[in-house]
Amino acid sequence: MTTKLSRELLYGDAVKQFETLKSTELNRPITIRDISLEKLVKHTYSSVGVDDSLITAKVVDQVVRGAEEDENLWKKIAAVAPLDTEIQRVPVITPDDYKVYEWVRGTKARSMGGAIWAWKFDCSQSKGLHAADINFTKNDLRAGGFDKMEDALWCAGQSIGRHILQAVISELTTDVNAAMTDSLANWGNGHYKALAKMESLLAKVGMSGTTVALVNPDEGYDIGISDYFINQHYIGAARGIPSDLHTIGDMYGRIPIYRHRDMTEASMIMALFGRAVGVGLYQDIQIDNYEDVREGIEGAIASIQFDVKSGKDVEGPSGATSPIAKSWAVCTAA
Repeated sequence: MTTKLSRELLYGDAVKQFETLKSTELNRPITIRDISLEKLVKHTYSSVGVDDSLITAKVVDQVVRGAEEDENLWKKIAAVAPLDTEIQRVPVITPDDYKVYEWVRGTKARSMGGAIWAWKFDCSQSKGLHAADINFTKNDLRAGGFDKMEDALWCAGQSIGRHILQAVISELTTDVNAAMTDSLANWGNGHYKALAKMESLLAKVGMSGTTVALVNPDEGYDIGISDYFINQHYIGAARGIPSDLHTIGDMYGRIPIYRHRDMTEASMIMALFGRAVGVGLYQDIQIDNYEDVREGIEGAIASIQFDVKSGKDVEGPSGATSPIAKSWAVCTAA
């Protein structure tokens, strides 16, 4: 009986079982994701003799697949820091923290400074632990089969991915600096104009770099039909080149504008990646109390443990203010 599954299983001994399974698939290149759960169960409990570790790997992979379905949108906004300990400081360094001075050869050079700011992520005990029972019963299995079990696992994973995105959005909305937020009416009274204002504010305080914007689908519609919004994605679409699921287009050819239903209605965010918000990931997606898929997965708990910090939360020299406290902007009443 397996009591705990994690992503590591996808890269462990389970992979060795592929050689046996490949012989039943005409030796074509395959991955766990290519094979249905029903087929894995059939092969495992037949004369083929595939080890059941492949089933456990498939279960976790299906949850991970669901979490990645939204193209890991939260990872395009937040810096992700794997945590080795429950409480861990992760440095956040910006060019503004370093200075260069005039120097006379033969004398001691002044220190560049390098005020080291850091996020202090805290996942001690059960802080930041998020979980839910997948609850796909044996009766559900009889009624829907393994295809529906895969759907249940996928949905569980997608819920986890959305849950993290919601936490990231909440952190940015709550912690925004007063100088970096205002209403649509005061920022040009147009959604694209407001985005342009947010970009200019970030540039003014030196927060230029890999920047992203996130809007609600309603605001995304208004931006998409704006006469101001002309982007190269239109050319690609006309040629049959698909864009990703959430991208409306690129502002100024370099700032992707993402839309998502979990973005707060009537508001927009523009953030500097790697500075505005960070996610400390202490425990990746894991499944507890898993036993045998032939009995359903009732009682199997999908969980993840993380902490979210904004640029406002960084710790550094006493009395100093970190420049990344202004590394994102929020437009309200959009």
